[in-house]
Amino acid sequence: MPPATMYENTPLDAIPKIASSLRYTFSTHKTKPIQWRLQQLRKLYWAFKDNQENVLAALKKDLRKHPLESYQAELGWVMNDILFVCDNLEKWAKDEAAPDIPLSYMALNARIRKDPLGCVLIIGLVVFDVVTVSKKLITTEPTISPYNSASVPSSAPSLPAAPPSSSLPSPRRLPP
Repeated sequence: MPPATMYENTPLDAIPKIASSLRYTFSTHKTKPIQWRLQQLRKLYWAFKDNQENVLAALKKDLRKHPLESYQAELGWVMNDILFVCDNLEKWAKDEAAPDIPLSYMALNARIRKDPLGCVLIIGLVVFDVVTVSKKLITTEPTISPYNSASVPSSAPSLPAAPPSSSLPSPRRLPP
């Protein structure tokens, strides 16, 4: 595991630039295709898979949690949720028939289209677990959902975590 780096807050003057970058990415409609969303979810999955040993070691060092417990209750949970979303994303993104349409409008074949609405900022508390996993993983569960709707997520932990957990890759560092 690489040496722990201390958590650093995002400078206030950098926040408008980050928000502007996310809004621009959304406005290009790059996030709309299902394949792009699946690719982002796969990147998130592989970020955890590739760093699995580091995550388990950080949890052991921070919380004295056994690796099996850490995997079953935390890391595996997050990774399984990502796989579940990947398996169901196309079904969830399909247009639906609108219920309860007045008879006079039935010929129009009204549909409910699930269009993305914009950017999402996720602020998570730091509680040293993975589902709650330190500053990285507590914001991971909510980070999965915006990809369902083609929104652009950015996560921000509210407090620094323990040093070993702080050295892990952050979901917000995934390329948009």
